[in-house]
Amino acid sequence: MPIPAQKKFETIDQEVFAKASGDWNPIHMNPLAARRTQMGAPVVHGMHTALLCLDVFAQSTNDLPVLSEITVSFLKHVYVGDTVTFLIAPQSPLRLAAKVDGVKVMT
Repeated sequence: MPIPAQKKFETIDQEVFAKASGDWNPIHMNPLAARRTQMGAPVVHGMHTALLCLDVFAQSTNDLPVLSEITVSFLKHVYVGDTVTFLIAPQSPLRLAAKVDGVKVMT
């Protein structure tokens, strides 16, 4: 059975991640600049979504596997204000996913 967890990404999350990563790209930080792009609004850093998914998994178990490889596919944009549901299917190989409104945005 998958293990679900949720996170609503807010502007403060963008600021904290930008400080930690050094990625201040306006597509993530500036609503006016982002509005002028194909996305139309600020989007969450993809790596923030991926790292949070790994963190949700790490907090869900006392039996962490040794990871030798991680492959991430970003399928759709996550916008600031979206609530992301993280799903961890406890199987081998380990499968993690993120969804917004039931639509897969990352695997």
